[in-house]
Amino acid sequence: MRHAPVDNSRVIPTIVHLTDAAAAALRRYLDDVSPDDAPLRVAIEGDPVHGYSYFFGYSDDPSNPYELDEQVDIIQRSKGFPVAIRREHAPYLLGATIDYDESRCAFRFDNPNVAGVI
Repeated sequence: MRHAPVDNSRVIPTIVHLTDAAAAALRRYLDDVSPDDAPLRVAIEGDPVHGYSYFFGYSDDPSNPYELDEQVDIIQRSKGFPVAIRREHAPYLLGATIDYDESRCAFRFDNPNVAGVI
């Protein structure tokens, strides 16, 4: 039996990876803030001249400036969490890892694509 060839142009690689520590911290936070199915929003804000920073929060949070929009968002899963990323931000976030530092009680971004992002 022959199978149809896979159309690799439609395969989207995982853009943002969560570490086990980040997933555990998000689960603790999730219990207090957001329903299980609300995607985590990850975005880059700013520009190359003035610098970049990250936006990180839940899509249903009223302080989130990004409405969830299936036309412009890529939804992926990492460690069981749905993660929403704007298509135009994907090249800047491809291969980024989000970790959680227990000693600082803070999330940390490791992004090989953007120098100077905090």
